[in-house]
Amino acid sequence: MPTPTTPTCSKCGYELTGLGVDDNCPECGTARSSPQSEQPLSGFAVASQFTGGLAILLALVGIVLTHTGTGASAVIVVFAFGIAILMALVGIVTGHTARAQVRRGIRGGRTARLAITGLIQSYLAVILGLAPPILVVLAIFIISNTRGP
Repeated sequence: MPTPTTPTCSKCGYELTGLGVDDNCPECGTARSSPQSEQPLSGFAVASQFTGGLAILLALVGIVLTHTGTGASAVIVVFAFGIAILMALVGIVTGHTARAQVRRGIRGGRTARLAITGLIQSYLAVILGLAPPILVVLAIFIISNTRGP
């Protein structure tokens, strides 16, 4: 028995779980109606985009504080990078969850686009959040190995 969130054919009522958004009903051949207004936007996709954008912002704040020489405490910089990476990880998990909803046919194209945008932002935030600490460790390693005897 279909649940309220289970996609069904509008003509024969056949359960369409597992089919793509653009696939026809295998029972009666009716084109699956998928207007954007009929398929609500996934909360996971919205969360992915929001947390991905916030993570990028926090990573950029950390980078700016690191390079401005304003005397920002190292604790604040580490906090900004740490929260950026955590937010990015939340964005990655929620983005992939939203993409899974699209693959199962529960959500439509708007959710897919929003989830992909959130995933791109989240992965970019991970790169921005991890690059400065990795560069600092690399610089320390290079400096310590280039000193003469």
